[in-house]
Parts: sequence; C-alpha cells; structure tokens
Amino acid sequence: DLRDKPATRPENQPIVDALVDYGDSHLYSGHRGKGISHLRAARAIRNSSTVVTFGDQASKAIDMVGERVGAKIDQILEHGHADSEYEDEEGEVDEGEEYGVRERESTLPPLAREVRGKHAQVQKNQLLVDALASRGEEQLAIGHTGRGTAYLRAARQLRDADKEVKSSAEARTISRIGDKVAAYIDTIVG
Repeated sequence: DLRDKPATRPENQPIVDALVDYGDSHLYSGHRGKGISHLRAARAIRNSSTVVTFGDQASKAIDMVGERVGAKIDQILEHGHADSEYEDEEGEVDEGEEYGVRERESTLPPLAREVRGKHAQVQKNQLLVDALASRGEEQLAIGHTGRGTAYLRAARQLRDADKEVKSSAEARTISRIGDKVAAYIDTIVG
C-alpha cells in the first residue's frame, strides 16, 4: 500500500498523499485508467530521490509522471490537494478518450471508508462531517470524482479538527476548501 511506506524525500510526502487520495477515488468510482495512472505516479514520486518542485520538472525527471499528472502536481503545490470541485465545468477530457472506458464499482474508495471509520474529535462537528461525507459519496456515485473527493477530504479534515466549526470561514482556517464546499457548509450550519 502506498500509505505504508513514507516518501524517500519527505518534501514529496504531501504530493504522494494527495495523488493517492485522487487516484483511489478515481479507481473506486470507475475511472480505472485515471486512478491507476495517478497511483503509479504517486508510487514513482514516493520512491524517487528527486524533490518535486513543480509538475513539468516531475514529468521530465520521474518515470510514470506525465503531463496530466504534472498538472495535478502543480495544483497540489498551489492548493494543497488534487481534487477539483469544478472539474466538469472546466471541460475535462472525457475519461474514455484518454484513460479508457469507465467501469462502475459499488465499493467506496478508501478515503470514504476512512472518513466514516471514526467519529469527529469534537462531537458538534459530527453532523457536518456526516453531511460532507454523504455529499462526497453522492458526487462519486454520479461520476463527479474530483468534486466527491473534495467533499470527502474536507470531511476528513473537519473530523480531525480540535475545535467546533460554525461557518465555512472557520472551516477554511482548518482545511483548504473551495467555494462549492464552503457554500455547502454554510447551508448546513447556516
């Protein structure tokens, strides 16, 4: 498992973790080709002695890292995550065109199982964590993998928060969340 062994270069660990979350979500939501390619890139970066500073550098220096993964690396370095809550609106290439035909699986990705695996540190956050996790699972079920992953990552970070979250502004201090996730949080706590 990619999470068991730390990156050869500790500076690469956040990139590896984000690519694993992103790849797992795609793999388990039926985007097998996209999931596998991101997981292979995560493994290659984890095992590399090169410190990744930007996507183009990684795609040239590390096998298994192509241009698309390089673009995700740039996003990770800029935003702290690989998920995109706007992926369908940005005109993403259809999965079948680049990574193969989408296959449906009924199992949840590891990130979803992890979020559901333990309760929020602050009990008052549990309703918010459950709502975000449910929304993420719904998004995954209808094929919005990046959006689903964004909700699940926010749920995991709020689950592990050590203070009560009463607004999206407070959530943003704990987690790097986008506008859609923030708006959803405000509908729940609002």
